[in-house]
Amino acid sequence: MENNITKFVYVSSCSIYNCTYDKLDITEDDFDAGNDLNYYIKTKIMSEKMIKDYSEKHDISYSIIRPHGIFGIGDVSIMPRLIKVNAKIGIPLFNGGNNLIDIVCAENVAYSLWLCANSDKNGTYNITNGEIFRYKDMIDKIFSQMGLVPKYFPMRFKVAYLLASMVEGIYKFLRIENEPIITKYTLTTVGVSQTLNIECAKRDLGYVPQKTLQEGIDDYAKWSKENS
Repeated sequence: MENNITKFVYVSSCSIYNCTYDKLDITEDDFDAGNDLNYYIKTKIMSEKMIKDYSEKHDISYSIIRPHGIFGIGDVSIMPRLIKVNAKIGIPLFNGGNNLIDIVCAENVAYSLWLCANSDKNGTYNITNGEIFRYKDMIDKIFSQMGLVPKYFPMRFKVAYLLASMVEGIYKFLRIENEPIITKYTLTTVGVSQTLNIECAKRDLGYVPQKTLQEGIDDYAKWSKENS
């Protein structure tokens, strides 16, 4: 290689597993290569394939991680959106909030990347905290630490998914460039159970989460209060 690159580490996404039904203990091979729920998912699947093909052709080592719901200080995605929607109409709640979620502290993602960079094995790895919670329990815990009261807006998943399909169709027909107010991708992220198996990362990389979710919540709540 021109720049003597011997290792490629890529951050993919667990969103490639997204679908309309519950999936538990998902392994790295358990995804649909033709998943076209949105362009983000398609590009992640395409990128992973390109990396593997290129690495095989040029004899370069690679590691691919699929973190799930990265949470932590500086978050500009998950928590700000939840806080915003909570202030407006309330947080959508499906199946009574009993769907299971499996997220990861940002520090553990960084640690997994360090492990990948120092590994001599080729592989693709799910990365989570290994701590599974009910969706509603997690929201209650985070909001409580932040001194906020969550307001919930019960919804039926099938009805919401149909509505999202219609809204996406309208946006596409009218060529509206902004993100739709409701999307199928978002619903499959918060409306069904999705938990990941991280045994491959433990075995190949020696991955063990360094920060617990409670520690992550405490740090985020403190940071949020200091910067609000």
